[in-house]
Amino acid sequence: MQLLVGLIAAQSRIHEAYLYYALQENPNDVSRRMEDSQLRNEEFQAVISGFPSITELRRYAEQCLEEMNWLEKNIFNRGITQQVQQLGTIQDPFVSQQNSALAVIPSYCFWQDEDRLNIRINR
Repeated sequence: MQLLVGLIAAQSRIHEAYLYYALQENPNDVSRRMEDSQLRNEEFQAVISGFPSITELRRYAEQCLEEMNWLEKNIFNRGITQQVQQLGTIQDPFVSQQNSALAVIPSYCFWQDEDRLNIRINR
């Protein structure tokens, strides 16, 4: 998941560079670049939200454990019972990161001097 978030962030940076270039060299192309970036962000959000979180998996494992009878829990699947109990200590690292990877919105500062249009991107 960390690799996926990193790749999405890298691709977002590439599209940001395309937008920056369009702002400097071809201002007529900016609206198309903005629409492309918005569509890609929506696609990325759909991909990330499609993965189950550790919290959902933990809840499902605990539900399966509750459905087992005593013999299955304590004799046949003792290792699984211990693994599910260990899941309780694992924190989901992506609960806050899923939306924050795509929620970074840079601010732009534009100014015109005698030679060209200048742009500064603040993060």
